[in-house]
Amino acid sequence: MVIRVIVVLIVALLASVAAACGDDDGSSDTGSTSTPSVCDQRDNLNQSVNDLAQLDVIAGGTDSLNAAIERVESDVDSLAAVTSSEVQAEVDALNDAIDRAEETFANLDDESLLAATAQVALTIADVAIAGEALVTALAVECD
Repeated sequence: MVIRVIVVLIVALLASVAAACGDDDGSSDTGSTSTPSVCDQRDNLNQSVNDLAQLDVIAGGTDSLNAAIERVESDVDSLAAVTSSEVQAEVDALNDAIDRAEETFANLDDESLLAATAQVALTIADVAIAGEALVTALAVECD
């Protein structure tokens, strides 16, 4: 029960951080000279990180957990291909967090997932924090 409360609190915290960093007016035309693909890829990454942070890992099991981290990895790779070197440190930090997550999730099955819920929640939080740092670093370019 304590682990479930910890997971719920972490997810709530991450959801509030993600909401605070989102687009506030819904418009996509800000007069920025950046290419739309950078901002679109940033938005895709933001969504996949939010989806990971809000994932019910107990109900979804390891398949949903692995699918969510793979989506984040794919989105960061797509974003990295179109961004400048100015955000390379944030890209590297997110890739490192993804690697740690994949390592943590590699030996889990649905039975061991319950026992590892706290570690999984911390690992997801690590990815979410690194993802938000990258999204925030791109705010100047996209917002």
